[in-house]
Amino acid sequence: MVIGNACIVYVTLAMSKQYIHKHDWCSRFMNRAKTVIHAEYEIIKHIIATVDISDVKERLCPDGDEHALTRFNKGAENVANLIQNLADRRTHRLPSEHVDYESKLMKKVRA
Repeated sequence: MVIGNACIVYVTLAMSKQYIHKHDWCSRFMNRAKTVIHAEYEIIKHIIATVDISDVKERLCPDGDEHALTRFNKGAENVANLIQNLADRRTHRLPSEHVDYESKLMKKVRA
């Protein structure tokens, strides 16, 4: 059933026009975790795509408090960058047949 739930999340995200990873979720979840790094990467990408922080925003940013909103937005951006960096640092250690695999050499050329 994990595959079915992943497809529902993908469709829900597509309909709400939120961030969608560049590859279809269904095909990504059909493969078994081949390494611990592979499992970590898939978990991180799932967190990026599905975690909703709007409840935290409502709690931390009272209406009309522009300073709190600015702080929240900056904090959210920092955390998003940190989590994305966790994923990016694992792409060269993914199985070579993974759609997001990128060799260290290609990362250096791209940089």
